[in-house]
Amino acid sequence: MEFNRPHTPSHGLTSFSEAVLKCGIHLPLHPYIKSIIDYYGVVPFQLTPNTYRYMVGLYIPYHKLGLETPSPEEFAWFYQVKSNPSDLSFFYASKWSNQAIKTIYGVRNNIGKWKNPFFHFDYAANGFFQNPGR
Repeated sequence: MEFNRPHTPSHGLTSFSEAVLKCGIHLPLHPYIKSIIDYYGVVPFQLTPNTYRYMVGLYIPYHKLGLETPSPEEFAWFYQVKSNPSDLSFFYASKWSNQAIKTIYGVRNNIGKWKNPFFHFDYAANGFFQNPGR
């Protein structure tokens, strides 16, 4: 078992990145964030920090306009989630090439050491996820 690898935690555990916490995401995850993670069937650590920025960047205008929380399908309309070609265990969101609307500007580059440090936690005991991991 490769317990010390962030995208392959032991059964009953999931991983989270300190870099994602610095994006303003906190535990327990907001139901909107959780719904998108569940929709794609990934663990939180498999998504880049910018993917979380895009999630929040879409949520805020919906909230400010008094609209319902965006669904995972609405997030998927704005962004495609793709596997990272240099590391297939991780995924990133990018604007669809034919999408004229840009919802967030000035995001940092994901290249770097955002994958460390990370930590494991028990998702089942806290009910954070319905469908963790692939």
